[in-house]
Amino acid sequence: GDGSRWYWRVGQGGIPVVRGETYWLCGWIRTDFTQGKAKLVIGDYLGNSAHFDNLTGRTSWRYAYASFVPQNDSVRISAMIIDSAQGRAWFDHFSLIKDTLPPRVLVLSPEEGERFMVNDNLHLSWHTHDDGTIDHFEVYYSFDGINWTGMAVVEKDKRDTVLSLPSVPSIPQEVYIRIDEVRPYGNILSDTVKIVETYLFSTLDYNNQRKIIAPDTVHWVYTYGNKVYHAFYDGEYHAGVIDYGSKPSVVASHSFLYVKDRKVIYYDGGDRFTLHEGPPLSQVSGPSGALYKGRLHFVFDVAWEGVDRSGYDVIYGVFNPSTGSLEFDTLGSYRWGPPTSSCLSLDSLGGVHVVWTRPSSGYIFYAWKPDGGDWSFDTVSTSGSHPFVDFHGDFVHVVWERDGTIYHRKRWIYGDWEREEAVWSGSSPQIAGGYLVNASPFVYWTYPDGWMNRTSYDYSSSRICGDSLFRVLYPEGDELRLLSFVISPPWFMSDDTLATFGNNQRKVCEKNGRLDVVFTGYDKVFYRYFNGYWSESMVLGDGILPSVSRGRYTSVVYLTSDSFPVYVKIDEEGIRDTLFDFKVTSPPACEMVKDTVYLGFTDKDSVFFWKFISLSQVEKYGIRGLWYGCPSLSKDASGKVHAVYHRVRGRGIVRLTTVYHGVLGGSFEEVGEGLNPSVCASGIVDISWQTTSSFIMRRTFSLTGEDYGEERVGSGEYPVALIYGNAVDTVLRVWDGNAWRESFIPLRYPSGFFVSGLVDYELILLGWQDGRVRIYRLKENLPSHLPFLSTDVPYGTGYNNAGRLAMLRDTLYLAYTSSGKVFLSYSTDLGRHWSYP
Repeated sequence: GDGSRWYWRVGQGGIPVVRGETYWLCGWIRTDFTQGKAKLVIGDYLGNSAHFDNLTGRTSWRYAYASFVPQNDSVRISAMIIDSAQGRAWFDHFSLIKDTLPPRVLVLSPEEGERFMVNDNLHLSWHTHDDGTIDHFEVYYSFDGINWTGMAVVEKDKRDTVLSLPSVPSIPQEVYIRIDEVRPYGNILSDTVKIVETYLFSTLDYNNQRKIIAPDTVHWVYTYGNKVYHAFYDGEYHAGVIDYGSKPSVVASHSFLYVKDRKVIYYDGGDRFTLHEGPPLSQVSGPSGALYKGRLHFVFDVAWEGVDRSGYDVIYGVFNPSTGSLEFDTLGSYRWGPPTSSCLSLDSLGGVHVVWTRPSSGYIFYAWKPDGGDWSFDTVSTSGSHPFVDFHGDFVHVVWERDGTIYHRKRWIYGDWEREEAVWSGSSPQIAGGYLVNASPFVYWTYPDGWMNRTSYDYSSSRICGDSLFRVLYPEGDELRLLSFVISPPWFMSDDTLATFGNNQRKVCEKNGRLDVVFTGYDKVFYRYFNGYWSESMVLGDGILPSVSRGRYTSVVYLTSDSFPVYVKIDEEGIRDTLFDFKVTSPPACEMVKDTVYLGFTDKDSVFFWKFISLSQVEKYGIRGLWYGCPSLSKDASGKVHAVYHRVRGRGIVRLTTVYHGVLGGSFEEVGEGLNPSVCASGIVDISWQTTSSFIMRRTFSLTGEDYGEERVGSGEYPVALIYGNAVDTVLRVWDGNAWRESFIPLRYPSGFFVSGLVDYELILLGWQDGRVRIYRLKENLPSHLPFLSTDVPYGTGYNNAGRLAMLRDTLYLAYTSSGKVFLSYSTDLGRHWSYP
């Protein structure tokens, strides 16, 4: 050779052949190159030649062949290494065979191992030696090369056909394609080629756009060539072309935005709508959008050139597909710079949140508009690019990139922005679930460590959605892959086994279906609420022993680590706290009636209660003495607030602990001997406490003050009164009308709330288990047991022509006869206890 080409020749003087006949050159080749190619060539000294393979790289042994019709009486064969090869090549067992074989079929396209888009078309072509006896061709496919399914029957004169690829059970999937040449006398000749069906794509750029959504079924969009594709997974993968275009984003399961030429197009699964068309020579960024109550909210940027100036605009639009109405607002207009890829998210009430960046300055801008309201503008950061906004759990989250680092900032929908924080190294980020950011690799928020690295694998350019089950769309080679994984959300995390301790306090309350909860962990007080969906956890401050109640807004009281009380008011104007300048000696209590707040405290020589609408004017109730503790508050069905506390009297070893009860504004009376009382009031008043020998005692009263007596519930400490329930550490007891039914609950030191109903009730418990605070809900029918009301006639409650039982508001009235007299009794707890007739 000459350094560029190397030869090893057979038949240098010529191998004799028959001119015009067909010969097959066959053989084995293996290569191990870092550069160059290897091939086997046959030539007839007249410039006619044929070769096979041109192998390169590192390969295993491959059998190959090529047909050749010489125009001379002799040929030569050359084993060749070309293109300045670096490495080695092996040639073995090669032969020159005159074609005396029977007719055969050979697939020309597709090539072995060729990759195809799922649900795309297959162009199949083949070659055959036809001796005039072919009847037709049959095409089959198989996933294993053993079991075959028919695809088509092709006429005998055709040598190609276009077929739809079969649906595949997984991605990527190897598919065998077989062409059979069928002859009338039963001789069938075949050739098979193996291809791969997968999701090819061109780009997942534009982090401002949501590419994947998973309300139930996973849907995603992408581009391949100059087409926009929609794919979804419902146990099998499906994909199809939406339209020619680029820069697609997913809005809902079958709704998408994309750009076609200079137009912003909306596709709702059936119709296509042109939402905007930019001027000539303009450039339109990838749109971002979301649906709320049938209306599409979207944002995009247009870079344009004019006669005297150029610039770009950030444009927000609202489109109603049912009416065709279309409205626009320009959020920003700038004199220079490319489109900024603005991003949009909607909150749970239909409020619009938009972020974008100005490349000339690097500012991250934010605009917010409540549903039907006006725009407010803010600056999230003074430096950055590629912002993305998401709304989760009543929090607005913004992530962006600056100098190779991802930054994050958030705010409660009714509060102010929290401080900016660096998340991880990376670029073009997105955030999902409020705590997962697709920097490379994925990082997520956890208590108490902050941002943590989930995996070292690089999912750059990935796009995500989800809350605890995350779906990830990411590129690998020429494929688009879908990944699912679970991360447990951080919102109820707590390292404190006493996270819900304080049986005199309410850690959970319910009003009109809304839940408000408080708990502790990592030396902080957390607040969270459920109003059709859960909010993210909010840190109210460093502290312990919180108590919560809700009236027209939410009130929380808790203690600092050095026992100073903090009162927190939470409403749509934000979170405002007040630190009091006195210390207390036991957990504080909180209750609300409409917009009036009630607080209960004890210090070293008194128990006192506050009542206020505003802290500027407080009514105070107090009882002075020594050793008061454990105040507990609860409002009844009439709106009165009941209070209990305990008092320790005596000195030394002999001490007497007494529990007191009263309605705020009135006097207090002794109800039992013990400590750590808890009160729950609704249609009746339930007071529970523990004795010094750790038995749970209970006493109930009607709302008019009638005493139903004292009873022993069971063993335990720190009881939580729940009307028809009673909870202690890991144990729940429920009154079934005849006795207390006891069951295990996996909650440490639970707190609870009683929700009354007409025929049933619900117990809502909050407690700690295995590093998390958990909710336990139990719905039961009201106890059906009625006490014996004496009568001497069997028709004491007859006849059917008259009503003997009636209900007025929360009170049941029963009329009956006995001994010739008419009696009347009433019940304020739906029939569990009755007044003396």
